[in-house]
Amino acid sequence: METLNIQKIEEKEIKSGKNAGDSYLSVQTDKGKMSVFNKGIFAQLREAEGKTCEAEVTQVGEYKNLTGIGKILGNAPKFADESKLKQASVVISYAKDLAVGGVIKPDEIAQYAKSFYNLQKELVKEKEEFIGVPTNEAKEM
Repeated sequence: METLNIQKIEEKEIKSGKNAGDSYLSVQTDKGKMSVFNKGIFAQLREAEGKTCEAEVTQVGEYKNLTGIGKILGNAPKFADESKLKQASVVISYAKDLAVGGVIKPDEIAQYAKSFYNLQKELVKEKEEFIGVPTNEAKEM
């Protein structure tokens, strides 16, 4: 058994082969994506979503299958979305460059970074309203 953080569970359908049409679960964990074909553990696994649990994992080639679930240990730790961290890093870097160049004071970096981040979100929102379709950019912010 190994310890996993069960982050997200999606039910999917097998598209080909002798089990075509059957459902399986695609599970995002802190150790990557895994598949679950054993319907006997679907309910238990759904209870573990967003939590840390003990699980039995087997590897078939490059694929990992979650084949059993043990004790649910508690809530999984929350991590910041990677795309949000990247955006924050970009705007902080830009504000830092302005401070190094003498355009703003060093103690204003955080204030300017927050303003740049909010401006980016507003521009993406306006872009979506203009084209009438949500963009991936908005999901990342």
